[in-house]
Amino acid sequence: MVFAAASDDPKNHAQRRVALTRSSGTLSQRERVHSCCYWQARTRYVRLIAPKRPHPMPGESNLSTLLKSMRPVLHEEEYGYGELPLTQTPPTTLSPFALIREEQAVTIVAPAAELAAHKIDHTPGWARISLEVHSDLSAVGLTAAIATALGEAGISANVVAGYYHDHFFVQWARRQDALAAMQQLSTRGGA
Repeated sequence: MVFAAASDDPKNHAQRRVALTRSSGTLSQRERVHSCCYWQARTRYVRLIAPKRPHPMPGESNLSTLLKSMRPVLHEEEYGYGELPLTQTPPTTLSPFALIREEQAVTIVAPAAELAAHKIDHTPGWARISLEVHSDLSAVGLTAAIATALGEAGISANVVAGYYHDHFFVQWARRQDALAAMQQLSTRGGA
């Protein structure tokens, strides 16, 4: 008889130890199974408990440091903004960059070619510029500084903030101008 037994290690709460035992004794080293894996035991599968992940490190919050180290990267694909009714789920073959549930509909930000291939009504013509700096979600002034620099160049921007990075969607035709404005802002350090 094979069964899984999980217990918290009191010395290290960030991990859970999992041991498989038989009624006849402990399994050999070769038969041990690590967490988050599946193990086949006589046509039966046993799902083991995944270890708890430690909370990720906070990002940078100093505005001067953020501006100097933002390292904007222009992605090659053209993006689009599409929408689906709240009752419809996105196709599983679509690779959206962002899904935003609003009261009216679900907004999908994805490569324009994919939106077109899935016949999703969308507005194409957007380029994505990502900042490589890991910015803290509570950092103050980064979005405003970039929006000001882009606004002075007459470029509109839509921002999507991830846990680690910020992503700016700018008009496709002005993508190189937007990248240059962001690089110049970074070189000046916001001054």
